[in-house]
Amino acid sequence: MKKSLITWVLASTISLAAFLIPDLAHAQLYVSTQSDGGTNGKVATYNANNGAAINPNFITGLSSPQGLLLSGNSLFVTNFFNNGTVGNYNATTGAANNASLVTASSGTDSLALLGNNLFVSNIAGTIGEYNATTGAAINANFITGLGNPQGILLFGNNLLIADSNSNSVLEYNALTGALINGSFITGLDGPEMLAVMGNSLFVSNFYSGEV
Repeated sequence: MKKSLITWVLASTISLAAFLIPDLAHAQLYVSTQSDGGTNGKVATYNANNGAAINPNFITGLSSPQGLLLSGNSLFVTNFFNNGTVGNYNATTGAANNASLVTASSGTDSLALLGNNLFVSNIAGTIGEYNATTGAAINANFITGLGNPQGILLFGNNLLIADSNSNSVLEYNALTGALINGSFITGLDGPEMLAVMGNSLFVSNFYSGEV
């Protein structure tokens, strides 16, 4: 995926707004927001160059949307509540291609994509692997035994996982699910989201409010 911008937007109503903008996304930034209690969640769109609002109601009716992932003209969105679903939406119009593409049975947080394999983190402490086209489970328990996996990110064939319980970033093989390094980064303060630019890895910390 080509990256031209990485932006974090932090506010009390925004559950997640870390996103990588591909060159073909028309300089558009997607931001997931939620009201108190996690209901009536939305995805809004903004101009990535000047921050101007494009459509504050691009996708509505979500249930605590957390993770966003753009692939071609498909925007994947996790719903933390609503049985931990992942929806697939048209990235140009916001129309639902399949609002319940994946059902993970527990709160879903973040997404990563390798080819047509969609990785989904959830509050049960697992990373599930699903077919990105059909939503069918390839391995719903691809990686288990995690504390609270928040952000996940692919770097080559390695899957990096921000675990807020252990305050660390762990590294796994994205092809086999084998642990590569359980102490890739340690000493964090509630790590949530991950982003990469070149060979630099950025980690947002929920409790300290720092990246």
